[in-house]
Amino acid sequence: MQNIGYITLNISLIIYLVNFLPQTLHNQFKHSTANISLWTHTLMIIANALDLVYAVGFGLEWQYILVDVTLISFLLIQQLQILNDRKTKFIVLHSVLVLMFLFIVGLVVLYMTAISENYLLLLGSFSGIVYNIYWLPQIYKNYQQKNAEGFSIYFLWLTLISAVCDISSAVFLGWPIISALTSAGLSILVSIQVFQYFFYKTKKD
Repeated sequence: MQNIGYITLNISLIIYLVNFLPQTLHNQFKHSTANISLWTHTLMIIANALDLVYAVGFGLEWQYILVDVTLISFLLIQQLQILNDRKTKFIVLHSVLVLMFLFIVGLVVLYMTAISENYLLLLGSFSGIVYNIYWLPQIYKNYQQKNAEGFSIYFLWLTLISAVCDISSAVFLGWPIISALTSAGLSILVSIQVFQYFFYKTKKD
């Protein structure tokens, strides 16, 4: 059964390496970052950064760690795109704080000493909670503006597929239960956004 876990892990890896690319292009050419909830974007950064510490601390598979690094890199690009589009003092301050936070996380990962398993589980649990709530501000923003085009539909579809693969990997590779629960919650919230995208687009048309 482990083979199934490794197959879905590698499928997920391939998807995660490219899934944010449609979103990056979407932001670059449509300049629609105003439709992105800043809360969602910020929580995505926090969740992935803490998940990276959790993954490195537990010595999880290199694919898992590479995914976190890749997503953080794309989120950093999105931060710069938001800064370029909005150019307010608040966004400038927000960008500085995000960079400082990621710098500190990078130092923790590079110079990580023996962190107790309890602290790592706490970080993983907190990261899992953030993963399972970070789409809520975006879902609410979509509802308020009756528009769900802040995030690329291709990005959402790829995120949904990778979340399902992650559930399989967590189950068959014996990862901590929090990993499976996080992916399950994420898949539900992304499904809601996919529904919103087509629902509001149909009403607009």
